[in-house]
Amino acid sequence: ETKSEIMGWLEQTLRTDDPAGQLSPPAKHQALGKAIAAEFYIRRVVPAAEADAHVRGDWHIHGLGDYGLTPHSAIVPLQQGLRSGVVQGPHVLGPARDIADLPLLTSTLILGVDAETHEGLCVPGFDAAWAEAIPPDTSPETIETAVKTFLQFLGIGALGRPTGRLTLQLGPGGDARADAVTRALLKFAEEHSGEPCWRNVRLAFATREGAEAKPDDPHFELLTHALRVAARHGSIDLIHGTPVPTVLAPSTCLPQTPEKPHGIALCARISLNLPRLAMQGRRQGFETAELLPPLLEQAAVHLQRRVKTLSQRPEGAFHYLPKTFPAMDHKLTHDDMWKTPRVAINLVGLAQALLVLSGQHHGFSPSAQAEGMNLVKTAGERAAMLSRDLGLDILLQGTPASEAAQRFIRLDRREFGILRGITDREAYSTGVAVPDGGANAADLSGSFHPHLRGGLRHDVTVTEETAWPLIQQCWGSGLSWLHLSPKK
Repeated sequence: ETKSEIMGWLEQTLRTDDPAGQLSPPAKHQALGKAIAAEFYIRRVVPAAEADAHVRGDWHIHGLGDYGLTPHSAIVPLQQGLRSGVVQGPHVLGPARDIADLPLLTSTLILGVDAETHEGLCVPGFDAAWAEAIPPDTSPETIETAVKTFLQFLGIGALGRPTGRLTLQLGPGGDARADAVTRALLKFAEEHSGEPCWRNVRLAFATREGAEAKPDDPHFELLTHALRVAARHGSIDLIHGTPVPTVLAPSTCLPQTPEKPHGIALCARISLNLPRLAMQGRRQGFETAELLPPLLEQAAVHLQRRVKTLSQRPEGAFHYLPKTFPAMDHKLTHDDMWKTPRVAINLVGLAQALLVLSGQHHGFSPSAQAEGMNLVKTAGERAAMLSRDLGLDILLQGTPASEAAQRFIRLDRREFGILRGITDREAYSTGVAVPDGGANAADLSGSFHPHLRGGLRHDVTVTEETAWPLIQQCWGSGLSWLHLSPKK
């Protein structure tokens, strides 16, 4: 695999245990095509030193199969699309004047965004966008039917695509019609999780400040409903704070501003292998804190080069927006994305790196926690400096990167052997996460949060009884992005 990635891709795709049928033949063919494209880019396009760093496992270039072709992730301007309508071939759909227009028009808008956007799409304010087109006297049953029809359209249209492409953000309550849309989505998640029409939807529930202090607030009832769904049926992202952030699962959590309501949310992303850095440092007699800044600088230069390649593509070359929003100026949108391009450097496996350095990770050792904090703080300061020097908006992250975490540990096991607690796992830990949780996991994660501009996602397993106390503890620790899943 150090010589060629393509055989590993082929084996993983063809041998995938897929009882739910999520990887249809078209999806497998698409995955194999990506593997071939990734091999081409790493051998013929990416500069040799940067390609070697990827192949060795020093870092992982995300979206390598679309290098220079497609940005990392995109925001769908649903509200604007529903107001203006879209052109699909010779036909004009919309604008949405009634709830009956919403299922087809919404699914067309979402599916009109390029299917090759790597990490998925964000649809911020989904409930508010729908509420604008729903008459005030519409019954909850009618709204439920419209939501069900939309999800069915979405599931049919997305056949053959990778799953988990779409994040629906459920904004704060207050509008009865928006709340009805939220309830319908949550009800459908309870009743139909696992069905084909639901596979392409990932729910994110945004809360506003003060939600935990107002149990009589209608929004509190929606929140507890979301917690019940997470505890019983499946995963939900819970985002807390003001302004309500845009969620780009699984990569990042960013503020949505009026100046950037749509388009490219993240141009490119790269993940760094912290355990490997620690093992190399020990082998060569260097401190990890000495090796990390040069690696960050190399990663930033790579991202700058990739952004330059993307920005030189002609206007309209990206399908991060449906091709024809009549009311949208594509040139303005295109130019705006490159003023200060947003990129991400993601940290992987802090816990295993600390095990290499001190024999304990930050969940058990105060000295390991101090060492980890020093690494992350150093990385944050260097990322800020590189942002200024290179004209980029570099987001340092501690967010999920499962493909990179699994690939890193596979390569490191081959080079360094099976090391207890380090390479004897299936994958390295997410970002700065504490392995296996623990009573102080939220406080530890929260202490790293100020140094990670791109955010960190804290994973919490919950039951109906423990969900609310755990969430309050996480919020008290300064964690604003929680990923809730049922406790088995």
